[in-house]
Amino acid sequence: MKVLVTGATGFVGSALVQSLLKQPEMFVVAACREPGPECHPKLKWVRIGELGATTNWSEALEGVRIVIHCAAANSAEGRSAAERAQRLHEINALGAERLAREAAAQGVTRLVYFSTVKVHGETGGPFTESSPLNPRGSYAVSKCEAEEKLTEICRQIEMEYVIIRPPLVYGPGVKGNFRLLMRWANSRIPIFIDGIKNQRSMIYIGNLVQFTELALRHPVATNQTFLVSDGQGLSTAQVVSELRKAYGRALSAYSLSIPNWVFRLAGALPGLKGIMDRLTGSLVLDDSKARGMLGWAPCMTGLQGFQDTLAVEEGVSR
Repeated sequence: MKVLVTGATGFVGSALVQSLLKQPEMFVVAACREPGPECHPKLKWVRIGELGATTNWSEALEGVRIVIHCAAANSAEGRSAAERAQRLHEINALGAERLAREAAAQGVTRLVYFSTVKVHGETGGPFTESSPLNPRGSYAVSKCEAEEKLTEICRQIEMEYVIIRPPLVYGPGVKGNFRLLMRWANSRIPIFIDGIKNQRSMIYIGNLVQFTELALRHPVATNQTFLVSDGQGLSTAQVVSELRKAYGRALSAYSLSIPNWVFRLAGALPGLKGIMDRLTGSLVLDDSKARGMLGWAPCMTGLQGFQDTLAVEEGVSR
């Protein structure tokens, strides 16, 4: 079975490629801007230019039966917010539409699309797949638009689709907010935020790959949307505390605790509201559909995922 993975050198895409290559029946076509370093008899690298309405997918789609579309842009350049939003629309929404149309023309049977839980909102929950769509930022709006275009195309030409809406994804090689939390937890004088009682759903990269491999071939997943997570949400304070335990750092007598009013004040300052919302707000999803409909259970708990992340990256023993 020949599978195309877009964004194959990205955080999620590279993990999928590595896992799919271990399956004897899989041949992987890895699409990216620049080919990765790995050589494998069941792997073909295809250089793809900028995602958009005119991207040429013909070489990448040759003989492919399943497409896993991971490639996307989280941010874009532009002189104004409107220009940046338009750029994300072109890359994420029009780019996905172009891929879907070419995939259908090449005889692809199923398209698996990585969206985001943020199509339901930046904070709140617990969200289910039937919760109202309420994308706030330009990124979430573009992913929501992509979902609409993909589902419309697939229904017109009877190509199967599966949409996956993950929360924050972490694991070895993670960047962004989780990387900052790792540095925070490993600091000599930790700053604790015990007063923040938020809840954040997350998913370990191994769990996300495991679910994707199930969804790409499961007949019941046809034309379905799924929210997936490690399970129970954790507060930011719990994440930092558990990471600190995984690092083997004891509670320091010199630790500092920041009161809630400091975060409320910071959230009122220009440019800091988004950061404070991610740090102190809740974003929770309900993944019971994925567990019940497909019989899926994550291969690792969130705490095991933390330990595995540090074991690979920092040499911390489990």
